[in-house]
Amino acid sequence: MRRRRRKILSVVAVALGIAVATAVGTIALDVGDRVNLELRSFGANIAVTPAADGLPVTVGGVDYRPAGSGAFLNEADLVNLRKIFWRNNIVAFAPSLYVPVTIQNTSAVLVGSWFDKELVVSKKEAFRTGLKQLHPTWRVVGQWPNDSDSSGSATCLVGRRLAKRLGLAPGSGTGVSPVGVHGQDAHATLLIVTGILETGGPEDDQIIAPLASVQKMAGLEGKVRRIEVSALTKPEDDFARSDVTKLPPAEFDRWYCTPYVRSIASQIQQAIPGSAATPIYQVADSEGKILSRVGILLWVLAEAALITLSILLYG
Repeated sequence: MRRRRRKILSVVAVALGIAVATAVGTIALDVGDRVNLELRSFGANIAVTPAADGLPVTVGGVDYRPAGSGAFLNEADLVNLRKIFWRNNIVAFAPSLYVPVTIQNTSAVLVGSWFDKELVVSKKEAFRTGLKQLHPTWRVVGQWPNDSDSSGSATCLVGRRLAKRLGLAPGSGTGVSPVGVHGQDAHATLLIVTGILETGGPEDDQIIAPLASVQKMAGLEGKVRRIEVSALTKPEDDFARSDVTKLPPAEFDRWYCTPYVRSIASQIQQAIPGSAATPIYQVADSEGKILSRVGILLWVLAEAALITLSILLYG
């Protein structure tokens, strides 16, 4: 009963210190995933291409080879991305098939991809993915095309710069002719523009249509050239950069069971036959630096809360 006021103050100080330390500690543990998820909105951090592919002719990340040249991946194998160990870390993915075309006597690139596709993984699981999920920051004036549209006149998005040069707008119709298909130009296919796409990247000079339509146009049914994958990863440290071929079994299991961008890429490469999965290090490194700094800041705040508690109790 003695010195009641001081003891009440001590109890309040303990409660306040524990509450603050617990809150900051919880945020520190959870913020990494939240920030990582936000960073995933900026696009893919893993690229998957055919391992047996020849020398690509790429400009701005776009393959300008004729549609029938080089190696391809099977579209049917993409479902395996949701069957790897770190399948729940796969936020989104989208395949691409590039076809050089002529449109109104202008050379351009037609890209076939998924926009908003429901992928059936099993009887109990379906996963929705595509460019909408992979690039949520893309701006579309108009409407996104429909993935199920594989008729003779397909819908498409046209990049802002290309649309401006050709005078295209949502609702416009235009014919495109693929170049180099079976050694000669194929007949023109009518495309209906549903939206104008603005990304600030090479897509502003491209045409993007449903994958099935582009595959049919190029005579490459079921084939894709590239897969972009967005995955939640842990910032790389010295152990992540180890030569996995020289790690003992226990250390390899630790590396394999940690969501480093390289370990997830390795599992993707095993899941997609004939593929080579490569981390996009510019994206992964930037994310790693941001996450590390945020984590350090929050742990410093947690330690400051504990120090303040000690001062209140014993000061």
